[in-house]
Amino acid sequence: MGSWTEQTLAAKGYAVQGSRAVPVAPAAPRRHPSIAEQWADREDQRRESELQAEVEVWLTGEVAACRVLCWTHVRSPRKDRPGLPDLVIGLAPGLVVAVELKRPDGTGRLRPEQETWLRAWGERGAVCCSLAQVQAQVRAWRVGA
Repeated sequence: MGSWTEQTLAAKGYAVQGSRAVPVAPAAPRRHPSIAEQWADREDQRRESELQAEVEVWLTGEVAACRVLCWTHVRSPRKDRPGLPDLVIGLAPGLVVAVELKRPDGTGRLRPEQETWLRAWGERGAVCCSLAQVQAQVRAWRVGA
């Protein structure tokens, strides 16, 4: 009679301990987020969209005052260009920068493709969590130009 291999036992829900096969506890069922967690996530998304709106208003004023040449907001980067930063801003001829906006509470995480894009932008790419951070970063880029 043939013997059971570790792979066969694992497929049947057992693990080998010494010379014995013991049942493995089933994986915990996937937990769905609670209503409170779902609302908190929506609130975080709302906060980020509010930040986006604030920055867009500020940038529009900067263009009107001739302190920024142009800017664009990437509306759906996950579909179009995964990881592309939220804002691409032309500060002056030859000075184009990128800003990734994250939740104002600072809990937003960069996805790997976002990290790749920001590495590609180098010193001309930044992650900001507030309008004040965006303004400070834009000033720093202008001074360093």
